[in-house]
Amino acid sequence: MPRLLFAQGAHGGPVKKLQKGLGFVGDAIDGGFGPRTMSAVGAFQKTHSLPETGAVDTDTWGAITQLPIPALDERALALTATFEGHGFELAQGNFDGAGITWGIIGFTLKHGEVGKIVREMQAARPDLVKLAFGDLTPQLLRLIDLPLNQQLAFADSVSIPPSKARLAEPWRSCFRVFGLMRKCRRRNSGTCASTTFNQR
Repeated sequence: MPRLLFAQGAHGGPVKKLQKGLGFVGDAIDGGFGPRTMSAVGAFQKTHSLPETGAVDTDTWGAITQLPIPALDERALALTATFEGHGFELAQGNFDGAGITWGIIGFTLKHGEVGKIVREMQAARPDLVKLAFGDLTPQLLRLIDLPLNQQLAFADSVSIPPSKARLAEPWRSCFRVFGLMRKCRRRNSGTCASTTFNQR
């Protein structure tokens, strides 16, 4: 019996794969399983003699994407993205005293995950860091090596008052571009696995 994988409200990388398999292009591949995706899944199911539910079970996934079922950790991250309402790309300001919060599970400057991912990407693919952050790259690389109190002071300076939840431009857009990069998403996922699944 096929197992349910994704339905309306899901968000994340697997939903993007699904949307690509359904023929979505450009901005329509947004990683959000909304009414348009549900309708497209239902139409696909009807055309391919699958139960027309608009939800994606294991049979529908394989028929649409021609890919193996996403691994459990990838599905868990998609579930997290659903709760959080974003994927890998959202960066927020110092609303909670943790500095810049970014990525699929809210990596922070305070706890060192943002710096870790940036350092790993800089070591492996400095061209991608430069592509995302442009002329701000040297400042970012200096920032992640500063003492924590200076990192948090910087985060405060680029957080829009009064709530400080929104990160100022161009930093917000730079982190968005960074988070949308496939190699960066892989680092993001790897950091999730090492910080979340291995802590207990």
